[in-house]
Amino acid sequence: MAWGSGAFNSCNALLERVEKNDPKLIELVILPMKVFGEKDLDRLSHAIESGANTHLVSISASGHHLPPASLKKFGAALSIQAQRKHQEEQNHSVDSSGGGSVVGCGGITSLAIGSKDMGDEGIIALCEGLSSTNGALLHHLDLGWKQIKKDGLYTLGKTFVHSKYLTSLDLSRNEFGSDGIVQLSRAVVEATNNNRNVDGTAYDDDLHNNVAFPALEQLILSECNIDSTGMVVLADILLGQDNNDKRRRSNNIHLAIGSNPIGSKGCEALIRLLSSNEAGVGSIISHLQAAQCSIGNEGIRILSGSCHDNLEILDISDNDISYGGAEQLAKSLCHSWPDLVELKIAKNDIGSDGVMAILGSM
Repeated sequence: MAWGSGAFNSCNALLERVEKNDPKLIELVILPMKVFGEKDLDRLSHAIESGANTHLVSISASGHHLPPASLKKFGAALSIQAQRKHQEEQNHSVDSSGGGSVVGCGGITSLAIGSKDMGDEGIIALCEGLSSTNGALLHHLDLGWKQIKKDGLYTLGKTFVHSKYLTSLDLSRNEFGSDGIVQLSRAVVEATNNNRNVDGTAYDDDLHNNVAFPALEQLILSECNIDSTGMVVLADILLGQDNNDKRRRSNNIHLAIGSNPIGSKGCEALIRLLSSNEAGVGSIISHLQAAQCSIGNEGIRILSGSCHDNLEILDISDNDISYGGAEQLAKSLCHSWPDLVELKIAKNDIGSDGVMAILGSM
């Protein structure tokens, strides 16, 4: 890993290592104290697009102001790299006499980029470059605190909705609110008939067609100003076009929605994600971080009313829960939360009696 720290602010030495395909440089972290601008990103883009670098898999360049034109060029470079990777894999599968693994292009699978003033313009530009390949090879995308609004979220959704690779998406601290989630849903609906593989060909009619973000395992939406209305739409997105066909999603999701004003009404939407359906398929959420969501005792009552198979970790800290809510939760632990192994309920005024009630039900 190269951090890009040191006596000089220039990133020249780091970029030279990228261009020379240093096999020891796998994760590139450019600290905010460094000077990393338009020319530096264009240089990095060229190294990726040309195929000069085959070892780099992770880029972290958060905290740097980057112009939209350079972000678009960078996204396009990642798409070209993805197409090259896909072609190499196809050639390898055809030439079975070669044996061994695919040699050549590696690929950027983890990305954190841009500053807090990136905004919709920067997000849209980056996604324009990535759109031809449904987000290239990216598995992990961190766009936290980038001032993303509804237009940026719409474009982001349209780009990644059918990605076969994206497992982790961090959109925390972007106050797009429920309007943004509505636009994300719009992108999902519009993209269902326009899905493409990395090489630009259409998907076969497989089980992933009606599921947005089919590879998703972690979704971080903390501090996004999402209310109960947004939670209803989010549930629709994650459950798919069939609205309750959980069988189509192969991965359970770690969902972080902390510090959003979903209230007790938002828990009604959460029930759809957490509860087993008629086919016996359990929760699609394995970890739920819902601290500071103002769910109160009424929210606990709603959540405790059905069975939540598969849910292993629940964080409901700082949610205005009193003894009554703790008692309700305690009574439901055995039958409603059979797979729960970790419960966080700090900063709630449940008192010692509430603590004892919960401990006594375990």
